[in-house]
Amino acid sequence: MKQSWDKEYIKVEKRSTTGKWHVEGVLPYRDKNGKRERVRKRFTTKDQAYQFAEQERNKGINYLRSGTERHTRLNEQQEADALSALKILEAKFPDDIRTLTDAVFFYCDQFSNINKNYPLGDAITKYLANPKFVKCSSEHKRQFTRRLKRFLNAHDENTSLDWFTSDYIEEWIYDELREVSDTERRNEYACIHAFLNWCVKKELVFKNVCTKVDKPDATAHKPQALTIPQVKSLMKWAQEIDCGSTAPFFALAIFGGLRPSEIARLDWSQFNWEEKVITIEGKGNRYRSVDLPETCITWLKKYAEENGSVVPANLKNTWSLVRALAGFRITRRQLYGVDKEGYDDICVKCQDESRPKWVSDVMRHTAITYYQKQNQDIGKTASWAGNSVSIINTHYRAVEGVTGTTNKQFWKILPSKR
Repeated sequence: MKQSWDKEYIKVEKRSTTGKWHVEGVLPYRDKNGKRERVRKRFTTKDQAYQFAEQERNKGINYLRSGTERHTRLNEQQEADALSALKILEAKFPDDIRTLTDAVFFYCDQFSNINKNYPLGDAITKYLANPKFVKCSSEHKRQFTRRLKRFLNAHDENTSLDWFTSDYIEEWIYDELREVSDTERRNEYACIHAFLNWCVKKELVFKNVCTKVDKPDATAHKPQALTIPQVKSLMKWAQEIDCGSTAPFFALAIFGGLRPSEIARLDWSQFNWEEKVITIEGKGNRYRSVDLPETCITWLKKYAEENGSVVPANLKNTWSLVRALAGFRITRRQLYGVDKEGYDDICVKCQDESRPKWVSDVMRHTAITYYQKQNQDIGKTASWAGNSVSIINTHYRAVEGVTGTTNKQFWKILPSKR
């Protein structure tokens, strides 16, 4: 691009410091880097200097006389910036010409509606109230709310979303000073990632910085199932405590393979006793039908009602008490406020290190493992459990302690007749 230029842009001057004649200036055309072609040379005589200056001035005049001169309102810096931007576009899109106007429009479309400096606290409040989130299962909402509130409590609620960087999110997720399990860190990552994705969609922030953070590895657990004595003990105490109010919960988890969150949504009116089938709202708000094994049906019918919630209102407390009485390691905090009258001597040792630690989802894992052992059909087991065939292959085909003998014992664990 040419700008107006005058031959006086090339000057001749004698420097007292060197005693020589200096010719300096710029020409109207640019070099390969987009900068004005400079003129700079020294001479010992005045005539040599003026002769060279005249030659360079004529070069500039002849260039302008070529008929391609155009006036511009861009200053030197703006013109250099424009040329640099055009070079970037040419390099990035060599086969698809893009103009500076294209680039500017795209930039404006991306940034024009972004809410600058949107507070973290307001964004989380807005996210937890959005219609899609409100429709999620109660367990999903509880877990997401808990993790987002923990993230919020670690920061000033007025902190701008723009302030968070990938490096900062990574440092927070992996901070070893926070007493958080590897599994929980992975869940925190998923939660923050989903939250920031929503913020991008709602134009509260330009990009999801969590995308560039490495997802924490899940802790590898050895496939595990409850032992026969453990199942018998759990079901024994489930019958005894609170008139057996939690027995259906344990039966559906251990023999029916349902997730606790799925059981919590069940109503007695949903059971089809004739077909021995129940349709449940499974993980991810997807429905599936579950054929209930005969052992599970026997347990359920002892406590079944025409309608009403399958789980009692005090499930959380009673569930901890049953596990403690069955010999599992339970913290005293988990039993705080629980009526332990008559069982204090047993519960006093609930934190003993010699007790086995309760493994997450172990009841469902037990059900699926024995269902596969009984049927020997991976596809059928996957459909029954609402899992993929690969998951069944990896986690449920070879579990220590599960044999043909224990399989027969497992399905014969029935409620007492009293």
